[in-house]
Amino acid sequence: MFYSYDQSKKYSEMFQKALVYAPDSEVARNYLEQRRISKETIEKFSIGWCPVNKKTETGLIKRFRGRVIFPVKNEYGNVIAFSGRAVDKENKPKWTHEYGFLSKSFFLYGLNISYPEIVKKGYVILVEGQIDLIQMYQHGFLNAVALMGCSLTEQHISKLFRFTRKFVLLLDGDPEGIAASKKIEESLNGYIFPDIKTGKDEKVSTIKIILKNKGIEYDPDKYLCEYGEKRLCKKIEKELLRKGDINGG
Repeated sequence: MFYSYDQSKKYSEMFQKALVYAPDSEVARNYLEQRRISKETIEKFSIGWCPVNKKTETGLIKRFRGRVIFPVKNEYGNVIAFSGRAVDKENKPKWTHEYGFLSKSFFLYGLNISYPEIVKKGYVILVEGQIDLIQMYQHGFLNAVALMGCSLTEQHISKLFRFTRKFVLLLDGDPEGIAASKKIEESLNGYIFPDIKTGKDEKVSTIKIILKNKGIEYDPDKYLCEYGEKRLCKKIEKELLRKGDINGG
C-alpha cells in the first residue's frame, strides 16, 4: 500500500507518541533499554511503538501491532517506509516491513542522518540492519548506513555514489555476512568512472572487515557493546591505512 509523505509522517508521529503514552508500551521501552538504545537516539531516529489493539484491523496498525517501529527516511528526512521489530517471541516473523510501492532494494536506513558525515569523511561504512546502524551512531561512527538485508543493489549504489565512491563493508561476521561482504566487494570493484579533471579512470575503493575474535562471530551491535568504539575504530583505521587510498578523517 502506498502512503504519502504526509500520511507516513502522521503514522510515524502516532507511533512515537504510543511509545511514551500507550498502556502497553513498557515492554517496548524495556526492549530498547536492553538493546542499549538511549532516549536521545530514540528521538533522533523517531523510534516508536504500535500498541496491541485488536480492535484495529486495517492498515499499518494491523501489520505492526506489538512491534517496535523504526521509520525509514530518505536523505531529505521524509518517512518513506516502516520496519517493525517484534518484542514477543510468539510474534512471528521477528521483523516485518512496509515499503509502499517500492522494495527494500531502494532503502538505506540512516542515510538522512549520515550523508553529511559521509561527504566529510570521504567514505561510507555499510552495516546490516537497524540495530547495528543505531549502535554505530551511538558510538560515534556517524558515516554509516544500513542495508535492509544483505544485498547492495544498483539503486543503493546509485544513491551512495552521490556522496562517495569509497566503501567500508562491516557486515555480520557469520558465514552469511562474510558471503554477502564478498559479493558486495566483487560488485563494487567492477565499477570504473572517468575523472573529468584528470582524464584518468577512477575505481571504486572497498575495504572488507570481518568481525571475529577468538573464533567468535560478531555483528557491529554485539562487537561495540562488548569492546567499545575505540577497538573498532582502530580496526577500521588499520584497514584504511593498509589500503592507503581512503582518508580516515
